[in-house]
Amino acid sequence: IDMALICTQGNFTPLAQGLCSRTTNGQTKFACGYPWAFAGECVKPSTPKYPYPANYGEGCGIHLEPGVSDCTYADGTPKPASQQGNWCKQPWSYVNPCDCKHGATK
Repeated sequence: IDMALICTQGNFTPLAQGLCSRTTNGQTKFACGYPWAFAGECVKPSTPKYPYPANYGEGCGIHLEPGVSDCTYADGTPKPASQQGNWCKQPWSYVNPCDCKHGATK
């Protein structure tokens, strides 16, 4: 991967500093009435059936996956943690790979 090229052409919006600066999910937020909406807003990912919370991937945490059957029921509501795939319960966030200290991303 040519990180120099990615970093010069990327549109990264830092949110905070740490080992890496976090970035926004880069998606347009819109008002939605789903129970998993964040502050009444969602974003529409490219493939899943349901929109995701507006803060999806912003900040390190466990992010809801309303379009993935490992994590949610067919109607998009989250399954109990005991019925979710292990990866559904792993904290993560979008980061700016151009601003990471060596070895911080994986």
